[in-house]
Amino acid sequence: MLWKKSRALVEDLYGLFTLCDSGVKEFGNGLKLFYENGCSDPFIDSVSVLKAWENRADVQVRQIKNSLFGNFLLPEAREDIARLLNSSDDIIDNAMHGLKFVSLRRMEPVPELAEHAAELYQATLACFNSFRTAAQLLFEPNHGQRVRTLVEETGRFETMCDEIENRMVTLLYTLPLDPFTRILQTDFIQHIADISNACEDAAAVVGIMNLKRVV
Repeated sequence: MLWKKSRALVEDLYGLFTLCDSGVKEFGNGLKLFYENGCSDPFIDSVSVLKAWENRADVQVRQIKNSLFGNFLLPEAREDIARLLNSSDDIIDNAMHGLKFVSLRRMEPVPELAEHAAELYQATLACFNSFRTAAQLLFEPNHGQRVRTLVEETGRFETMCDEIENRMVTLLYTLPLDPFTRILQTDFIQHIADISNACEDAAAVVGIMNLKRVV
């Protein structure tokens, strides 16, 4: 079992999940600041903080990949870990892309979307938490059924995010906005939803690894 033979590797993976957690939470902070005061200085500061978390996650991913060949792992197990690394990194990357999309375009918030955006973020955070718990339990003994349940739960939260996203876009097109603003706001909503999409993809990797029990 990988968790017995390569505990240092597992702890490094846990470290990556913690960095992703910090990034997702900072995204939530930045989203709140954006809907409160637009692209104000506090929002720009939040973008910088999230960028720092993303950079640290990238470094962590590279270090773990470099260490894979120094562990007693089957080639298939190395490939699975690499897929888990990439899919986990996509989560914080998508969070960064969302705030960067807003800051580069100096977008203005649409107040009517604020409450729905907060709801979407909460569902996204729940989606991430289910994935993270599943991923961590994957490397501990006797949690196969719990991991399967959490992977399924991640999918349900992602579906909830899709439903909220669709409501937001529908609402957006009922508001008296110019076409360009509608396009930008629709793209931003998609960026928010991309975080939960990445969580579902990462959870799918966990689910496959759990079935194969190569870890």
